[in-house]
Amino acid sequence: MKVAIFAQLLPGRAGGIETNLLELLRSLPGADAGVQPVLIGPGASSTWLGSHVTNGVVLPWSVIRYQVADSAAACQRAPWSRRVGLIMRRARVKRSAAAASAGHHVASGRRLSAELRARGVEVVHFPYQRYFETDLPFIFEPWDLQHVHYPGNFTAEEVRFRDHLYREACQRASLVVMPTRWGKRDLVAKFGVDERKVAVIPRGAGGMVASPAIANALPPLPSRYAIYPAKFWPHKNHLRLFEALKLLRARGCVVPLVCTGDAVSAVPENLRHAIARDRLEDQITFAGHLEREALAAVLARAEMLVFPSQFEGFGIPVIEAMSLGVAVACSRIGPLEETAGEAAQYFDADDASAVAAAIEALWTDGALRAQRAALSRRRAADFNWAESARDFVACYRQVSGRGLSVEEQNRVAALTAP
Repeated sequence: MKVAIFAQLLPGRAGGIETNLLELLRSLPGADAGVQPVLIGPGASSTWLGSHVTNGVVLPWSVIRYQVADSAAACQRAPWSRRVGLIMRRARVKRSAAAASAGHHVASGRRLSAELRARGVEVVHFPYQRYFETDLPFIFEPWDLQHVHYPGNFTAEEVRFRDHLYREACQRASLVVMPTRWGKRDLVAKFGVDERKVAVIPRGAGGMVASPAIANALPPLPSRYAIYPAKFWPHKNHLRLFEALKLLRARGCVVPLVCTGDAVSAVPENLRHAIARDRLEDQITFAGHLEREALAAVLARAEMLVFPSQFEGFGIPVIEAMSLGVAVACSRIGPLEETAGEAAQYFDADDASAVAAAIEALWTDGALRAQRAALSRRRAADFNWAESARDFVACYRQVSGRGLSVEEQNRVAALTAP
């Protein structure tokens, strides 16, 4: 069975959705050797995907961009040199069949769909928040509706783009997949998607193995440290975490912090300013983007993971740390509570003093830290990519119209249950 998987990502740029994609590719052969992925790569930049597919092929394709029809306000703001063209394009979009939906594609995907059909593809899987128009049945993963809950983290144009794309893709998809039941309820409530059309497939930690050889090759790190692996996106809430470190230091509790997940050169100016203002330079180490083995080694050596994110679809770093037996302090938000269960030390991510209290409790109390670490390892055992991959295979068969075994029927029924 050939399944096209949309993979127009560049390495190290997309955070958790890249991790999710690579773990899916790693786990599919073990779930069903008959599933042959056709990876739709980002044009000439597709070569990096080759090492991650063992039972399929990479299909380089010009990057497909989704574009929302230009608003009247945008036309009014545009300079005269562009305004006439924008107005004419809006008129064309309104007259076209695409006007029935909120957006259209610069590249419609029809040519790609024809190529996929010629290759024998039966299903298309969009494992993150992009899709193209296709007459093939497809699965779409919106992950979360951050733009609905935290519109201030985006420009007005980005909110409009996400809202239109997500709604259109959810409407046209044969099946929508979310990583948590909290996310499913949110999608149903906010977008009105039929709950019977939404499957919940949790994800595991994947191959997080802390190799001693890798650990010995790491750059110097503090002897004790907390770790926060996250991109420098606003909802990741680094500023609140830094404020908590300042509060702790004022009462004599100095906690070194290692930040990973993004290039050191990508640290935003507001974070650099906060570190300099609060004199935290000697406490915070930016380790940059780490490949999987290196990240596992740095995670495993940490005293604790602190994860103050304001909004998540699932919280992959949390389950990764837990699988290594690392104590976790994280935000009390629905998806993280569903992922971490009773294992984590929770706090209000909008309250720096609450963040500080949770960090201090784990940092200073070795018995509590050991208890949380043991609970973490046990909780992480409930999540694994082998099962996630089997879930996806069952969904591929369901969406393609192939016959399902009794076990697969039961699996799909459980995934889509209210």
